Amino acid sequence: METIPFIQDIIPCGFPSPAADQSEESINLQEYLVRHKTSTLCVRCSGDSMNGAHIIDGDILVVDRQIRAKDGDIVLAVYDGAFVIKRLRLRGGMAVLHAENPAYRDIPILREEELSISGVVVGVVRKYEK
Repeated sequence: METIPFIQDIIPCGFPSPAADQSEESINLQEYLVRHKTSTLCVRCSGDSMNGAHIIDGDILVVDRQIRAKDGDIVLAVYDGAFVIKRLRLRGGMAVLHAENPAYRDIPILREEELSISGVVVGVVRKYEK
């Protein structure tokens, strides 16, 4: 993958700041987003249950299958035979799949065989279009 120009200065989203000499380098997005190349994949998500985590309908998620999921990670999981993207919460020895939208209820995992963690979400790719 080719690199693209990358201005290292932090650009404010609020009030403008005086322009400074900008140090331009380059960035390879694959190297930036992917730590374990052979175990990383991308999935397109749908729905609004993760909006509070800034994951919106149509986003492409970068998922690393080599990382062991821990409490608080956003995961690609198979729950009751279907893929879902949720935040993993571990509460008192029980796993809970938590949506980042108050319109959705938590999914407590009652039996271990109902849940399989396929990977941890490590990045979001979003293309802005008019």
